[in-house]
Amino acid sequence: MTEIYVHLQSMRESADKMRQSTRTLQISASSVRALYVTLPVDIQTAIISEIGYTPNFDATNWLDMLIDFSQKLDNAANDIEDATQSELALEKDTPYFASGMVFGDLLPRILSNNDELFQPPEPVSAPIEPDRYVSQFNRPVYVELVNSQDNLRGEQEHLASLQTLRAEKMSDLAALENRMATAGVDNIEMQPRVQALQSEIDRIDQDIRSTENNINVIETRISELDDKLARVAPGPGADIDLIRSLENSETIVGIEQNTYDCVKFIVNRMTIPPGIANNAYLWDDNAAERLEYGITTGDAPLPGSVIVLEREHEWADDRYGHLMYVERVENGEVWVTDQYNPEVAVRFSDVTSETSGENVKYLYFPWETRAI
Repeated sequence: MTEIYVHLQSMRESADKMRQSTRTLQISASSVRALYVTLPVDIQTAIISEIGYTPNFDATNWLDMLIDFSQKLDNAANDIEDATQSELALEKDTPYFASGMVFGDLLPRILSNNDELFQPPEPVSAPIEPDRYVSQFNRPVYVELVNSQDNLRGEQEHLASLQTLRAEKMSDLAALENRMATAGVDNIEMQPRVQALQSEIDRIDQDIRSTENNINVIETRISELDDKLARVAPGPGADIDLIRSLENSETIVGIEQNTYDCVKFIVNRMTIPPGIANNAYLWDDNAAERLEYGITTGDAPLPGSVIVLEREHEWADDRYGHLMYVERVENGEVWVTDQYNPEVAVRFSDVTSETSGENVKYLYFPWETRAI
């Protein structure tokens, strides 16, 4: 009897390891997918050419089959144990395993519907098309958001399956304890099968806690990514087709020829549509009047945004104001270029001590400003 329990425990441990390994594969596939979809199209094309098909990191049927297979191993161990205990209770002379019924009956049940267990997934292309306007600069943020949402759904499904599995194991444990109590078994909690089931439940509880923590982390990240994209989203009344046309265009020659100083620097630095390039201090007013461009105003520095300094600002011209372009934001420091520093970015705080307040505004251009 002890030898049988050893074999049964080995089956259950193998099933548990299979579930853990499958979960690792699922997480790894999600990570690789997150990297793959952010690669430039030419690199993706080279990868497809090299391996002969488009990788499909979303195909999880075969992983689901592994989970199903591991569960059937557990069920088979339970059936074998129940049958063995029934044989002993009836005091039959012929050992249960000698009849050939156990493996003759259980193997088809274990392997059923798993003929395609290790077949590779169907190759499919998996470009992520935004469900909103997202510039080429912010595409990686959107891709991360979509992948995070996919991961969240996967974790939620995994949590549900763990909770179902735990309920099943608790039911199995209660039934086993009842059978042993009926049979007059002493020290039920010390019996190998009882301890094995309790160990499985403990491992499931640990996995549940880990999965719940993963869900919290992913939900927090999704909220952060949503906030980032919301900052650079086109404002109300925006013409999305017009904005898309501006993304890969240049400022028209007429605007370049009729602007000067800091304004001329900006129109040469990025695409500025008609009706915006007036005196520097008027840029935020002009943007507010031309809703079709989707330009919004805020007080947070973002790469690719334009700083509008009002005429009252200490650094600005008291007649025209001043404009700066935000090149990057690092550790809270804003690095800018303008007509005075056109080639090498300087810290905004080195130029002026008035880096915020009513005289400092940031314009977010949907086709240019980066989400960070």
